[in-house]
Amino acid sequence: MTGWGFRLMETPTLEFYDTVGVQSAITDTQLFKLLDQNGQTLVLRPDMTGPIARVAASKLHQQAYPLRVGYAANVFRAQEREGGRPSEFEQVGIELIGDGSISADAEVIALAVFALKMPG
Repeated sequence: MTGWGFRLMETPTLEFYDTVGVQSAITDTQLFKLLDQNGQTLVLRPDMTGPIARVAASKLHQQAYPLRVGYAANVFRAQEREGGRPSEFEQVGIELIGDGSISADAEVIALAVFALKMPG
């Protein structure tokens, strides 16, 4: 990813429950919830796209666009364990933020093809 100009980003493992949002495809029953010392509900992050978007909007908004960020992190979902689906798994991805062009789509597809051809 870094060779393509994408910078790796890390986000907290714990998210405020309110920031996960109703617009997420993750349902409330899939969240691992806990309370902090002040009684605020926290969740183990169920997905990386939302946290990356929040960091980009709050901390990277003064950077030149488009933003190229990548991530590889564990995410957590409470789900039926039928078929061996784990509750914790790694999510790897990239986000190309601020460029809705066809060439940006082509760049993302080319990087995906490149990554799939990598040995190991």
